[in-house]
Amino acid sequence: MKTTIILILILLSLNINAQHLFPTHFEGCNTSLFSLEGKEMYAQKNSDDLLKEITNGLDAGILKKAKGMITFQVLVDTLGAPCLLSAQNELKGKIKAVDFKTIIDTQTTWTCPMDEGNKVMACVLVQLIFDKKEIVLKRIGFNSKLGRIELSRVVMKK
Repeated sequence: MKTTIILILILLSLNINAQHLFPTHFEGCNTSLFSLEGKEMYAQKNSDDLLKEITNGLDAGILKKAKGMITFQVLVDTLGAPCLLSAQNELKGKIKAVDFKTIIDTQTTWTCPMDEGNKVMACVLVQLIFDKKEIVLKRIGFNSKLGRIELSRVVMKK
């Protein structure tokens, strides 16, 4: 709930310039002008594949016991290269210490973001929810008229 309120207040515009949306900030991203995904995904990525890329290589025991939620702000450049800019980590247990920066930056692949036929840098919001039996991955967009929009959702059994 707190995450949603913060995002709605910050993201009234579709264009954002170098803003960290979440409290944990990471270095090394090109933060020139980028577009926030609104009613549609600019950086095309199959959600099933994204969930597999993020969870691949995680210790099975840690993954099985994982609980909580983590939300990422990922910048995807005009070549499709991802860079984790900020996150809100509300995970519990050993999974809280996982290096998601390295996972997002090196293990995920994206297509070149496009908006109305033009290459753009895109801000992608991804939320992972770990509960007792499954992992849910959501892609979230924001629109000034509609507010928060769930662009895609995929569920994977633990």
